[in-house]
Amino acid sequence: MIYLISGIIILILILIYVYVRHFTADLSVIGKMILSLCIILFAGAIILNPEESYASALDGLKIWFNIVCPSLLPFFIGAELLVNSGMVNFIGALLEPVMRPLFNVPGCGSFPFVMSITSGYPVGSKIVAELYNKKLCSKTEAQRLLSFCSTSGPLFMLGAVGIGMLHNKYYGVIIALSHYLGAITVGLIFRFYKSKDTGKATNNKTSIKDAVKKLLKYYADDKRPVGFLLSDAVKNSVNSILTVGGFIIIFSVIIRLLILSHITDALSSWLYAVFHSTGINRQIITPIVSGFFEITVGSKLISSSHAILYQKIAAISGIISWSGLSIIAQTAGMISNTDLNLKVYVFCKFLHSIFSSIYALLLINYTNMPYISNIISVFGQNKYQYDSGLWINNLIFYTGRFLNITLLLLVFSIAINIIRHWMREPKS
Repeated sequence: MIYLISGIIILILILIYVYVRHFTADLSVIGKMILSLCIILFAGAIILNPEESYASALDGLKIWFNIVCPSLLPFFIGAELLVNSGMVNFIGALLEPVMRPLFNVPGCGSFPFVMSITSGYPVGSKIVAELYNKKLCSKTEAQRLLSFCSTSGPLFMLGAVGIGMLHNKYYGVIIALSHYLGAITVGLIFRFYKSKDTGKATNNKTSIKDAVKKLLKYYADDKRPVGFLLSDAVKNSVNSILTVGGFIIIFSVIIRLLILSHITDALSSWLYAVFHSTGINRQIITPIVSGFFEITVGSKLISSSHAILYQKIAAISGIISWSGLSIIAQTAGMISNTDLNLKVYVFCKFLHSIFSSIYALLLINYTNMPYISNIISVFGQNKYQYDSGLWINNLIFYTGRFLNITLLLLVFSIAINIIRHWMREPKS
């Protein structure tokens, strides 16, 4: 009974925290009292389960320190520097003719999209918040960007899920394709979000020469020394990565307590009663419930279930696109210094999840993938043991990855502008 009550309390806390934290200033007195009570009860649940809470928190800390920190920190610092140095303005001016017709956002929106699909959660959300705070896009445009610039990274889907969990990189490719197609679909739909708000007037005929002039003018107007830009980027990025780490640790504890209290089992039974007529395997319901909170745990459990393969792939694609309450809470932290609407973002993630699952099923049928009903995932021992060599290697690898992606984006922007200029030239 104690576990049951603890689980219910934790579930209520999560829902209130994720949906309300971003709007704390607008809470009524009663709302704040309820939130405070839930926090106290949550602390009590941890006290009642000290060993499990400690072990799960330690696992979350190891994951953050060895994997998340070295992989995200270079992107955070690099993105801050590019935004503050004016390079994003330069790239945005060149890619305006691409982003505006497709997604109804400024050209600088290409930067968070590219960084998101190459690095993963929550890099895209953080960059969108930076662009909005720098007034490089309007609130409506930032909301549109959030709809499709919050994605998982390819290394997770192709490596961790495809090869590590499903033991076949081909399945990882299907999951990744469906995930990115789902994000683009949501972006295309949300180009009509508040369609009357067209944002800032832009010039779709900007040339490389004009973009360079704008960049030089930005340098002339910006009097901040390089040392200040670097220190400010490092400070903000470290604060962001610590916030991400805090969410990873706390949700590791929450998920463990939910499993111990059998709340996930109770929710699974209720969902199966609702959806059993669709033919869904009962064993896949509980992993999906876990994935609602955290995608890595959910993906592992789904891959080890005895459900048929196409259901596994569609379910994994769906929960990765949903991102889990853990990532949603991280995104809430990234945009907490803005007035962007978190509820709209959550609705976008729901649509992303639906579309990705549909695309996964279509890709499976289109590619005539063989029917396999039982793939067992190997749950090894904890893989996140401390390894200083691994940490340094990850940091170097992702720093190089960020530089390569930025260079490719710059080259692509210039190439697009050259092609457009060539096509506009009158033929003799």
